Amino acid sequence: MFLGHDGAGRPAAISVLHAGAAADAAARDRLSAALDDLAREAPQDVLAAAPADPVPWVATTYLGEDLSRAVALLDAAALSRAAGLTAVEGGSLAGHASRGAGPEFAPHWSGTPAATQVVPPAPSQLTSSVVPPANNRRSLAILAVCVAVALAVVVGGALLASVVLEDDSDTTAASEPTPSEPTRIPTPSEPTRTPEPRSTPQPEPSFSEPPAQWHTEEPLPRSTSQDGPPGLVAGPTFGANEPTYLMDLEGFPFDFRVPRTWGCMRSDKGGPGAARWVCIDEGYIFGSKKGDPPGGIVEVRTCPAPCGGDEWARVRETVGVQGDWRRVDETTMYAEWQLSDRSGRVGVAMSHVFSAEGDGPVDTHVGVRLTGAPDELPSMQKIINEIRAKTP
Repeated sequence: MFLGHDGAGRPAAISVLHAGAAADAAARDRLSAALDDLAREAPQDVLAAAPADPVPWVATTYLGEDLSRAVALLDAAALSRAAGLTAVEGGSLAGHASRGAGPEFAPHWSGTPAATQVVPPAPSQLTSSVVPPANNRRSLAILAVCVAVALAVVVGGALLASVVLEDDSDTTAASEPTPSEPTRIPTPSEPTRTPEPRSTPQPEPSFSEPPAQWHTEEPLPRSTSQDGPPGLVAGPTFGANEPTYLMDLEGFPFDFRVPRTWGCMRSDKGGPGAARWVCIDEGYIFGSKKGDPPGGIVEVRTCPAPCGGDEWARVRETVGVQGDWRRVDETTMYAEWQLSDRSGRVGVAMSHVFSAEGDGPVDTHVGVRLTGAPDELPSMQKIINEIRAKTP
């Protein structure tokens, strides 16, 4: 987000999607939907917008230090409010929903080349009546150029800070016992390019009619193959050509794949020594899927030494399973049950202990708890099998 003034001297807050989000059709659709809502409710607050540009951006007015309109647009694009997550997590996420995206959010394009590359969409003409006078767009375009320069400086500083922090982490790790959590530092996103101004003069804004939608709904991806072979825990694995995304979550010593429409958000309810993320199928919230979204928690926490049967049982209780555990192998347990709320939803869970170093003593526990409609059971089992396959 960047601040400035338009040609009329009005304060302007520019909300810009970074490269990874701009390459994600779902994130662009969420930004456009939030922009549509704002334009209907308070059209005078929308100074300019280019949601169809390679790097989407929206300019809104603000008063004093109240940047709620601009923040709300980014929150919507980043799934920060995570509609439907309360049923998954077992409580409200309002305590950290206002933090926005940043390191707290890992959308389903995380860990893919799209996170650092922008694929320009096909050119399209904006049909909305919410467009500013020509002089305002020129002023905002000039401001956007300044924004791009400032952003390059900020990103360069962030890269330098990352190198320093990594050095400090290495020094600390050499002089202290094994840490309870991994100390990986996320790589900052590459700078985003602000769109060039349009050369064609635009008409004066008219808000007598609700603005037209600035986006078209794209069909959700479908698997092009059958399910994969049975997994290590229960149910199938991902098919050879099934569309997935790689999740590389902060605090996890492993990465794993999820169905393409899923996204994850950090949760602060895991407690000390734990890294917990809430993952959910966004297709039910912002796409064409109907019903309650499947999802749940994936967490990694320290298993106290010597991580025997008693220690494993204690950390396993943090997963919060309603059903009975059954042993899969020496280090893995699985549970499957039907929820008691008469919704017909089913739950699956896994508890697994392993060595975070690969060849060291068992010291880490990964817990997974997912719930969803019965027809989503294979997708949830695929995630569990994927995580088990990525942990020794």
